[in-house]
Amino acid sequence: MSVRSGGVRRPVSMLVTAVAVAIATAPSVGATGVDHGAVVSATPRGDTPQFLDNEVLAGIQVGNRIVVGGNFTQVRDDTFGVKNQANLAAYDLTTGRLDLNFLPSVNGEVRALADAGNGTIIAVGAFSSVNGVTRKKVVKLRLVDGSVVTQFSANANSAVNDVAIANGKVYVGGQFSKVKGVTREGLAAVDLTTGAVDTGFNLPVTQGTGLNGAGGVRAVDVTPNGNTLVSAHNARLVAGQVRQGLAMIDISGPTATLLPWRTNHYDYDCHPNLSVTRPLMRDVQFSPNGAYLVVVTSIGNYAPGCDVAVRFPTAGGNGVTATWTSRLFDTPETVAVTDQAIYVGGHMRWLMAPGTEWDDWNNGNTNNQPDNTLARQQIGDLSISDGTALPWDPGATGQRGVLDLRVTDAGLLAGSDGEWFGGRQTYRHALFELPAGAPPVDNADPIATVGAPSAGATLNSPVAFSGTATDDAGVVDVLVSLRNMGTMQFLQLDGTFNDDGFQLHRTFVPGSGDTATPWQWTADLPDGNYRFTARAEDVAGKRGAVVTRNFSVGTVVDTQDPNGTITAPTGGQTLTSNTVNSTGTATDDVSVAAVSLIVRNRDTKEYLQGNGTFAAGWAKVPANLSAPGAPTTDWSWTGNLPDGRYKITLQVVDAAGKKDPTTAKRNFVVDA
Repeated sequence: MSVRSGGVRRPVSMLVTAVAVAIATAPSVGATGVDHGAVVSATPRGDTPQFLDNEVLAGIQVGNRIVVGGNFTQVRDDTFGVKNQANLAAYDLTTGRLDLNFLPSVNGEVRALADAGNGTIIAVGAFSSVNGVTRKKVVKLRLVDGSVVTQFSANANSAVNDVAIANGKVYVGGQFSKVKGVTREGLAAVDLTTGAVDTGFNLPVTQGTGLNGAGGVRAVDVTPNGNTLVSAHNARLVAGQVRQGLAMIDISGPTATLLPWRTNHYDYDCHPNLSVTRPLMRDVQFSPNGAYLVVVTSIGNYAPGCDVAVRFPTAGGNGVTATWTSRLFDTPETVAVTDQAIYVGGHMRWLMAPGTEWDDWNNGNTNNQPDNTLARQQIGDLSISDGTALPWDPGATGQRGVLDLRVTDAGLLAGSDGEWFGGRQTYRHALFELPAGAPPVDNADPIATVGAPSAGATLNSPVAFSGTATDDAGVVDVLVSLRNMGTMQFLQLDGTFNDDGFQLHRTFVPGSGDTATPWQWTADLPDGNYRFTARAEDVAGKRGAVVTRNFSVGTVVDTQDPNGTITAPTGGQTLTSNTVNSTGTATDDVSVAAVSLIVRNRDTKEYLQGNGTFAAGWAKVPANLSAPGAPTTDWSWTGNLPDGRYKITLQVVDAAGKKDPTTAKRNFVVDA
């Protein structure tokens, strides 16, 4: 129900997160499938933000950013902790860190997203206000800061379920009957810049066949060439003509017209004992070349129309028949198409085994796995040629199950109402990446070490934890737990201690995928005695031995100011590369909390800003600490500086908030 865009992940080796993000300048076309060249990994990334409640319903990739929508209220990040952020959020594809510059206030559910080009997105759903500005069901936002593009306004009078963009227009489908006061039944097009209703697009979707006669458009998509739009709707008529469930619309010219393409595949009763008998349309997507489309529908395991995935050719007139029908045996919610496979998600438990046909089984619900099927818990992939199950089998959990699948250049985004994907507790969102090549040889379990806090230490809160992790194939995560030994309660994901039991937390692993990497984690703790555990997880999913550390939190007297030194660059040094590496040490009698650099261009008198540019305003950039929270730590910073004369000023802050009074400085020259 949402659209896709592009980007590539690369490992990172430092804590500093760039604010500047590569953002596509042209809008995406529809939600059309993507050429991948391979099936995605069955194990999702372990460092993406966790959406702690309700549902994730949408996801897109825009450049180096992943945007996620739904009806969640809290997001947890391994670096920033739990954030009260409802319905819409974004994170950096490279680091997996939550984007704290993109925190729009959306007062209702976000159901679909689209890349609108020039660093903007379109979000649609069931909201009425964004950042305090009236925006009913449709809004255009800037990715750089989450602000509303006020020039664009396309208020709808009821929910919008899906969105696609092509030809400078935004196509929306849903339960609405008016857009900007103009009558548009379930389907509309508006101008991408202003939101003005397109007078050349008026094809009302009427005579509902959904639950208790409800209608509306569930999903839309556009062919890669931008000429054809498909509507998947729970209704019988489009523009007054019979198009049960599916309609093809020519959008190549100034006036949209209903194409003669029609199938009777959904024009029959599925289940005689329910309030809805016609198939419920769930999702639709065109193939990457636009030659075919795949549709998923539900209600009561009655094939060939219900609880199935169906492939149709894009070309054709009246009486188009399915290329194949694939039994899913329970409710599907979403479909995503690549050149290698067709991914399906929902509440399914089994898929058709190779060599079977849809009519090999009787209709009707079943609680037992049918013969000649393969177990696929809520997510799987189908053969493009015949719709039978392929080997990919990550599995997922949830009540409704997997609610959104979207292919991007980076891989496959998944959203759900459950906590697990591919054996990892990723919490309602997962990114399954494309394989980078031959899998590494993995002969050993990963190893985690704890550098801070030291055993038996008494510390002030917040407590910074750090260490290293190694593995012969690559470390993907370090999982930690924390128990108050006085109350015997475990720290939960919302930052509280209660009796819910043991809970693992993911740490920030800047070198995720590397064979050796530091890790970091911080917790705000009340006074007491604690037991901390850490264990590493590798790229093969293996977990190493548990490392335990006992410590206390109480009143620690901090009597000394912190101190810092600069090791590199040396004083007066001329660097012959624009990539500048600065290193040093920082010390304190209790705990070093942070190290920052003030980088000033002595020629222009400007300061390096957090986004990598220079400006007149004073600014500082954070350094990476090898042992944050420890009394002694190395620090490092890497940045790209143009040719010129520079001064670096060091700022060290301890856990008590005191700053280094000596402020080490270093002058140097960049001449590349």
